[in-house]
Amino acid sequence: MEMSRRAFVIMTAGTAAAACTGCATITGTVSPSGYDGPVDIGTTADYPHDGIYGQFSRHRFFVVRREGQITVLSALCPHRRCTVREDSGKGFVCPCHGAMFDLTGQVIRGPADSNLPQLRVTEAANGHLMVHPHGS
Repeated sequence: MEMSRRAFVIMTAGTAAAACTGCATITGTVSPSGYDGPVDIGTTADYPHDGIYGQFSRHRFFVVRREGQITVLSALCPHRRCTVREDSGKGFVCPCHGAMFDLTGQVIRGPADSNLPQLRVTEAANGHLMVHPHGS
């Protein structure tokens, strides 16, 4: 029996959702751009060491702790909006056209001609950090 594309997408989404039962508490929903609303990324204690934290890749952003400061960078390359990957803890690389970015999101090699956007982070009353989508 041949499965329609729509049925496949619905089945795949349902399987993914079931697999995530018990995942970390996250508010916001996934959209084509990564997410629609604020995403709870926990507290600063959840990021004890400097480095890149990639557990929010489905939301298309990375949490970076550098010199004790936490920033959140979009994982969408500004060149053609491909999703960048961590590059051995040194920064990020775009698998589509080879653009490279340092830990602050600054371009170190094109073809991208602008930096990875830094996303707005606020602290909720319970001490959790909330990442907001572009423009919110």
